[in-house]
Amino acid sequence: MRKEAKKIKGTFDSITQGGFGIKLGDIKIEGKTIAFIIDDPGAPGNPTFKGALDDAGAKIAGEFSQSGLTGTFSIDKEK
Repeated sequence: MRKEAKKIKGTFDSITQGGFGIKLGDIKIEGKTIAFIIDDPGAPGNPTFKGALDDAGAKIAGEFSQSGLTGTFSIDKEK
């Protein structure tokens, strides 16, 4: 139970698709590398993300893949 309490959790909002609070799963952080999956049975095409935190610690950028398509994706820290 203690190990489960330390597990990183997160959610994803897709404003353009009207999806809010979508659960992230299999979140892995190794150094500055970050990876996760969209853990929603209704999400088609095995959506995954793999990226890295920049040196300033202000942005995570990388590739998002779903249904055989890949594109860039980034998250900026709110000021």
